[in-house]
Order: sequence, then structure tokens, then C-alpha cells
Amino acid sequence: MDIEQLAEKYGLSKEPNVDFWHHQQSNKWILTHDAVEKIAHMEGIVLVDIKTLNSEQEFVRFLITMAKGDVQITSVGEADSKNCFSSYKGCLAEKRGVDRCVLKLINAYEWGIYSEVEADDFKQPDVYTITEDQKERYQEFLQSGAYEGQIQKINKWWKNFTTKEQAETGLKHMENHVNKVLG
Repeated sequence: MDIEQLAEKYGLSKEPNVDFWHHQQSNKWILTHDAVEKIAHMEGIVLVDIKTLNSEQEFVRFLITMAKGDVQITSVGEADSKNCFSSYKGCLAEKRGVDRCVLKLINAYEWGIYSEVEADDFKQPDVYTITEDQKERYQEFLQSGAYEGQIQKINKWWKNFTTKEQAETGLKHMENHVNKVLG
């Protein structure tokens, strides 16, 4: 099954909600974790067991077993300070193990289809992230004087945005606030 067949079978799309993309460096197709979860649900793939192999501050490894009907697959999900920049290593290790099992159960690996959580390298291309222009506009609004005494709160709010669309919505909100406060 190639990526087109997989996308059609499971209702995955490239836009507007990106479920998969082509990773140029590896020439692999990459699915989001949400897309893998969607596939698991549609295929009736369930978590059978999760065992902790290691659980330390800088290294977490789980043995995950999942099943599709009578077929079971076990795989390791791991995250450590060398292969994971997230502070939530346990959560990422679990996601990696689950995604690997699901992809094995649907034979996705033989078609060069992987999950985004399997490597930090597999993250979506920069075209989906906040632009430099948006970051500059954010700083201008922040320093306008309309957010006096609220800068920490606004910085925390801004850090939740990961896409251009989210940032643009946030910037419109900020512009309205600045205009209202400063006239």
C-alpha cells in the first residue's frame, strides 16, 4: 500500500489539517501521531500491555504490545536526552512504541511510511511553523505598552502557537487589544 492508498483508506489529508508529508532527507512518508491514532481506531487496534523497561529522568523505555484481532505486535518505545528534546520523555516513549506497533500491524514500514514521533528529524517542514515576520509583529505588539504587567502571561500564551494560522489569529487578537488600549 503506498501513501495515496493509505490516505484514501483512512481519510488522511495533506491539507488543511496535515496528516502526512514527504520527508525529503530520508525519502520517507511521515504520518502525524494523530493520524496513526486514527488508523488504530479504524482498524480496531488496541493496547494489550505496556511494561516499563527503564524509567529515569533522562531515559525512558517501554515495551508496548498492541493487537489487531488475533495478531499481536510488541515493540520498544524509547526516549532519552540524545534522541528527544521534549521534557516529557515518558509520554514520547509511549507514543513511539504505540505508533511503531500500529504501523507494523498495517505493514506500513514496507512502503516507507513512518510516524513523526519516531525521530525528532521527522517533524513537519518549516512551512507550517510561525514565520519570522509573525515573531517580529508579536514583539512589536508586546512592546507597545498595551501589555504592561502582563508580559509573562502573554509570552506563555504565545508559546502555545505552533502554526502560522494559530499565530495569525493570535496576532489579530493582539492588534485589537493594542488598538483598544492605546486608541
